[in-house]
Order: sequence, then C-alpha cells, then structure tokens
Amino acid sequence: MTTTANVMQLGAATTADQGGRSLFQLAITRLRSDRLTLGAMGVIAVMVLLAIFAPIISTQFLKVDYARTSLSETFLAPGSAGHVLGTDDLGRDHLARLLYAAQVSLGIAFVAAMLSISIGILFGILAGYYGGIIDDAIMWLIATLNSIPTLFLLLIIAAVFSPGPATLVIVLGFLGWLSIARLVRGETIALRSREYVMSARSIGASNLHIMLRHILPNALNCPIITLAADIGDPDLTEGRR
Repeated sequence: MTTTANVMQLGAATTADQGGRSLFQLAITRLRSDRLTLGAMGVIAVMVLLAIFAPIISTQFLKVDYARTSLSETFLAPGSAGHVLGTDDLGRDHLARLLYAAQVSLGIAFVAAMLSISIGILFGILAGYYGGIIDDAIMWLIATLNSIPTLFLLLIIAAVFSPGPATLVIVLGFLGWLSIARLVRGETIALRSREYVMSARSIGASNLHIMLRHILPNALNCPIITLAADIGDPDLTEGRR
C-alpha cells in the first residue's frame, strides 16, 4: 500500500513538474544532463564549422593555399614549419586539403540525405495512406531496388552520366530513400486509423490536407532519427567513386 502511494506521489510530482513545460523544453533539459550526447554534438559542430570556414582558416590562419604545389616541400613531416599535418607528394598542405575535402563531403552528404528523406517520406505516406495497388506498386519498387547491389548501380550510373558532385548527390539521394519509405509507410498505416484523422475525414477534409496536416507531422520522428544515424552513409559511398 505504501509502495503504491509512493508511486502515485512520484507520478503526480513528475506530472506537475512537466505540466508547465513544452516537449521542446523537456528535451533540452534532458539533453543538458546527457554529457555523452553533448560531447558528440560538440565534435560534430566543430567539424561542420571547420568545413564551412575552410577558406578563411587556410588563408588567414594556416597561411597556405590548398591547391599550391611546391616540389621543394614534398613529404614534409607533420609539425614542419607552416604545415601542421605535413605535405603530400606535390608539396600541398595536408590540413588545408582536409578542410576543403570535409566541405565537399559534408555538403554532398547533407544534400543527398535531404533528397533521400524527401523521396522516402513522399512514397511512404502515399503507400501507407492509400494502400491497395499504390502500396503494392511502391513496395514492389522498393524490393526491386533493394535486390540490386548499390555499388553495381553506382557503376552503371557513373558510366551513363557525366561525373560530378550534382550527379553524385542525385544518385545517393535516389538510393537512400528505401528504408525511410518503409518506416514512414508503417507509421502512416498506424496513424491513418487514429481518432483525429477519422474526425478530419468525417468533416470533409481532403486527402492532401489530412496527409500534410495530420499524417506528416506525426510521422517525421522515424525519418529524422534514421537521417541522424545514417547521414554518414553518403560519405562512405561517395568515397568509393
């Protein structure tokens, strides 16, 4: 009896503590107490900032041009004068080139991830909401694309289209939406039978209105988590090209 009372008091205290705060405020509060997550976010933020400000860092602080070659400064060891990480076989500064490479890789990964999540959400909502032949066709397309090795598709596309960052972004974006579409489809199937969706349908709301206002906001959790976990995949695939 005492245990039950304690649990009820604890639940009431927790509810009272959370009652005046939004979900965003609760998430920020929990994030502040998670040092591991804060540390990981700090490392990622530093990497992104270094990539964004690569031109300023290389010219103003390192005082080097990432593309400049010097045959008299080839294979310098890390810590050499003016070259923190040394130089390569053409005398180019390693650190400056790493900063510019991070800029390109992170840019490709981010844009490709945004493209894949947009396509995945579109096809996932359509398949989950309408069902029937639309669902069957989309799931057949996903199963077919999943059965083809990614590297094989990349080789075919690279042979057909001219190489370049834009082509790579399109290819990676169109190859990364499959798992996201399956997750969004499952969420949409669960959401379309909820009371608020049924109420919107009963008052004459259009399918587009329901999908955009009621299904989409509540189905974004899984794609966002997947995006955060898999945003490095485009970088790994891009490195094989």
